[in-house]
Amino acid sequence: MGITIHYDGEVPDPAARRALLDVLQDMARRHGWPHVRELVHCADGPAVEQVSINLDPGCETFTVGFDDSGALATAYRAHDGTWLRFGSGGFCKTHYSQDFAAAHRTVCDLLAVAAEYCTRLDVHDEAGYYEIRAMRREMRAVLGAQLEVLKANTALLQQIQQDLRRNEDRHQTVFRIFNGSGGHD
Repeated sequence: MGITIHYDGEVPDPAARRALLDVLQDMARRHGWPHVRELVHCADGPAVEQVSINLDPGCETFTVGFDDSGALATAYRAHDGTWLRFGSGGFCKTHYSQDFAAAHRTVCDLLAVAAEYCTRLDVHDEAGYYEIRAMRREMRAVLGAQLEVLKANTALLQQIQQDLRRNEDRHQTVFRIFNGSGGHD
């Protein structure tokens, strides 16, 4: 079976769909991942424009595509050579990748990029990493805010400490003067 990431979504705006496919294609090019962008005419439904990326040996091809309505769709070539549509959405089995952790993270990262363009993106990650990514991002934001509060409190405590030292110096001076050791002859 193997660990798989399932995804489904939509990008109704044609310009946003093209932009997302452009971004994914550019990322594949920059990382040196073999990829193909194609408009596939499916025997069992509407055409699908998609980008397919081969991330790692053993990892299934990661494909993001859309039909004319903007529904996320992927097409695959059947044994007889015809193109068929894989229901709605897509999936990528990362389990058998040579570097499972890296391939799995990369698919999640690519889906996070896709989420920026989608009006809806549903991801079911059998390993749970995609969901953890979101929680980690939220935790970093909360921890960042708490760190800023700690920095402000640290600065305030340092100022209080300096004020106490000045007051302590004044008190010692007053004490010496009061006890007659203030240096007056």
